[in-house]
Amino acid sequence: MSNTMNRVKLFEQFVNEAKAVDTSKIKEVTKAVQAKMAKKYETWERGVIRAWGNIFYIDYHSMPKAGKTQSLDQLKKDFAALQNTDPNSSKYEDLQEWIQEYGKRGGVPLFNKKVMDGIFASIAKKTPAPYDIIIYRTADDEHPGVNSYTLIDDDSYYGYEKSIRRGYKIPKGTPIIFAGVDADDEEMIWNPTKSDLTKYRIA
Repeated sequence: MSNTMNRVKLFEQFVNEAKAVDTSKIKEVTKAVQAKMAKKYETWERGVIRAWGNIFYIDYHSMPKAGKTQSLDQLKKDFAALQNTDPNSSKYEDLQEWIQEYGKRGGVPLFNKKVMDGIFASIAKKTPAPYDIIIYRTADDEHPGVNSYTLIDDDSYYGYEKSIRRGYKIPKGTPIIFAGVDADDEEMIWNPTKSDLTKYRIA
């Protein structure tokens, strides 16, 4: 059996049994799984995931909810350009700033929350959870909708130490985005309903 398959099997055992294992081992395994899943996303979709990790997660839920936007083809081109641009270049910084201002052309934004919700849902359908997965989030309140979660049970991720740490065991087949390659290590993007948050909460 290959090393990658061994890591995937180890990860599968970890998330199914919810047993504590060495943190470095979790990170090694999750990197292999994240890399495998990222190959299922198109370039422009990985650009959207990268933008989430750098931009959207901050004020995503205050984004304009609806209205006229540019075409989906244009959006795909612009996010593919973001993904294909050197992150250390000034061009990349300019693209990020422009996207942060909603990518307006002639006053028409490239996207709004309705558009992005649909895109995140579409991306997540490509990688349904291959087995039950335990994810975590630290926050004062639970919020349905698109949010970041982590595979690591550590308060340093996605929240504040004085906030509440919650765990969720999402079942096999749940649409979820494996964002660790293009956003932050061990990051997952999940779009739960209010009911999902109650149903799958384990801690």
